[in-house]
Amino acid sequence: MSKYWWCIFIVLIIISVFAYFKFYEKKPDDEKTTITAVNIDNTLVQRAKKFVSRNLKDPDSAIFGVVFPSGDSSEIACGKVNAKNSYGGYTGEKRFIAIPSQGGVSFEGDEEFDSQWNKLCGSSAPKILLN
Repeated sequence: MSKYWWCIFIVLIIISVFAYFKFYEKKPDDEKTTITAVNIDNTLVQRAKKFVSRNLKDPDSAIFGVVFPSGDSSEIACGKVNAKNSYGGYTGEKRFIAIPSQGGVSFEGDEEFDSQWNKLCGSSAPKILLN
């Protein structure tokens, strides 16, 4: 190859490297995903799941979403469950508050549920749970 072609080749390499760094997009630091480990009282969660299941029309159909201990008490569990209704169709995920030690459970739609959820569960709800 002649000197002319070598110069063209080197210029093209330099332009390619410059274009790569010019148009390469870096994600800002605030977009990085952070996963925080959450220590969960699994015995409370398991007791709450059993207790909530027993209070459903079709206990065997329960599909649980997030279930976590309330920040206010180690005896209160908050979570979401989807289960079948009397017609055999799934109702969609509904929130619940369970106190297995006292035999109490409240489901989304019950009187005063939203205020109780906000008081007991709202601030302690984990953003990401890995089970």
